[in-house]
Amino acid sequence: MPVELAAIVGLTGLLTLTLLSLVVSRLQLRRARGRVAELESELVGSTGSRSRRVTGMAVKAVVETATRVREGGISGLLVSSIEDITRWVTEDRATILRNAAPDGTVTIFFSDIEDSTLHNERLGDDEWVRLLGDHDRIVREQIRRHRGHVVKTQGDGFMVVFRGPVDGVRAAIDIQRRLDSLTASELRHTQVKDRIGLHVGAVVARGGDYFGRNVAMAARVAGHAAGGQVVVSDDLRRCLGEVADSDLEFDLEPGPRTDLKGLSGVHQLWWVRCA
Repeated sequence: MPVELAAIVGLTGLLTLTLLSLVVSRLQLRRARGRVAELESELVGSTGSRSRRVTGMAVKAVVETATRVREGGISGLLVSSIEDITRWVTEDRATILRNAAPDGTVTIFFSDIEDSTLHNERLGDDEWVRLLGDHDRIVREQIRRHRGHVVKTQGDGFMVVFRGPVDGVRAAIDIQRRLDSLTASELRHTQVKDRIGLHVGAVVARGGDYFGRNVAMAARVAGHAAGGQVVVSDDLRRCLGEVADSDLEFDLEPGPRTDLKGLSGVHQLWWVRCA
């Protein structure tokens, strides 16, 4: 076979393989988009904005598939099956649905012990660890009572989510009351005071953890609480405004209007006072 003819045949074969690969990639992406549509139709009519958020996560899965094409070529897409995408979406959807309100939002709670380093220094490591165990049991007991879900703990701090803001605020109040009522002998002769902040909003769930702007917002709100205080965001205050006053055992007092690190704008905070 002449060299020129062999070159033409080789080029034709290469073009054919490239076209086949492109067809396969289109089919994979089409199937992913089809799965997005299925998830959307599955949730429409029952959870409103929650449906849009879950669909958004499915879209993210499609985007990740496209990213694999860019980074690993067609072979990177072929090793990513539609079953992987479906599993990713389903796992995170289940996490959000389990802990979210009907509108798809969660109430995010952060707490830690005021002056924990000073307590540790005074008590010593061994006694401090035992005090943390006592403290954690008290906090977890109230979280369970109010149907909260502990996302994670770090040292003396808790991150918790609740389905509704009323449950979250009630848990915070009961934690503060319980800690305040302890005698000196019940908690290693140390007066422990928690700082607690809450915010409500949509989040992204991944691997059992929660992420997003609203998580950062809740952490910043908690940073403005002093020991023994419960502080909430203006968004959470508005949600509580939709609940009948007779169903609440607490009042809200206007707190400072302040900047929150890393978040744009000025934010109104509120102090929780027991009625």
